[in-house]
Amino acid sequence: MSKNQKRTKNGQFVRKNRFTTQSGRSTVYPESGAYFEISRDGQDEVESSDKVKCLAKIFLPCNESFEYLRRDLVFRHRIFLMDERLGGRWGYRKESIPNFRFNSKAFFGKKWAALFAEAERYCDTEIEKLEKAIRDRKQALEDAEL
Repeated sequence: MSKNQKRTKNGQFVRKNRFTTQSGRSTVYPESGAYFEISRDGQDEVESSDKVKCLAKIFLPCNESFEYLRRDLVFRHRIFLMDERLGGRWGYRKESIPNFRFNSKAFFGKKWAALFAEAERYCDTEIEKLEKAIRDRKQALEDAEL
């Protein structure tokens, strides 16, 4: 647990700058409009282990038809998010989640609190890669004017 985190009653972590609610949803990141959700997902397969399973999903905004990611988020081979290149059809789409495409990753362990913390760190790191790339791109445009 880092210095800017504290544990809530149900074992989840709260960060000062991004609050993960009890449902496991983060706030929206400013540059990309992305957010993540973390939820319990039962246990690993019986034949594999007795570990519990937590599912982390990252959501990225897409265009009006929600077929493709927003154009300013398509970095293609320059960025891999959740081990998939950030192309226009990154992740999956679902009718019940309009205007977003998502991808997910499962985490396995013995304690829910540790899993949620690990999943939150992972999602935060992945989205921060995208946030940094967007900031760098904007900065490059500003620097070109000098």
